[in-house]
Amino acid sequence: ITWDVTINTIGAELDNATVTDPMPSSTDGTVPTTLKTTTIYPLTVNLNGNVTSTGPALVAGTDYTVDGSGKITFIGKYAKTYSAFKIEYTSDIDSSKLPDDGGQVSFKNTATLSNNGTNYPANATVDANYGKLIAKSYDGQDNNGSQKYNWHIDYNYGEKSLAANTSIVDTLS
Repeated sequence: ITWDVTINTIGAELDNATVTDPMPSSTDGTVPTTLKTTTIYPLTVNLNGNVTSTGPALVAGTDYTVDGSGKITFIGKYAKTYSAFKIEYTSDIDSSKLPDDGGQVSFKNTATLSNNGTNYPANATVDANYGKLIAKSYDGQDNNGSQKYNWHIDYNYGEKSLAANTSIVDTLS
């Protein structure tokens, strides 16, 4: 999942600001995600607070730090700034926990900007749809009058990580 968090489009002073965004589990708690990457881009914003352009990515370790829990701290020339930013997080979904029968899995993510002792939370929800691990269906008889019947198998539409020796056995009656 790619999460985009936009902060400070109003141009307030950020003073040693931090952003926390713990990677969520599915809303039912069964499918965890883990933080994969964090990238921060400076934004140009017009007087109405609308983003007009995105600059080149900031440099980790020079412009910001990210700790083990994913907490971002702006440092260097961005420790005190009026700039707006887009933070892009990518998270991996634990595919082994996805339902074998498919369906929708929802993830609610909450990011929090902390600045001058005040917290500003924002959240978003994404619904990921998965197919079944295996499904078989009958497509009908050939149109040429033969005794040929057409079937198809949908395999791993749930996007699971499967072992190399995984196989399918199709037994006809």
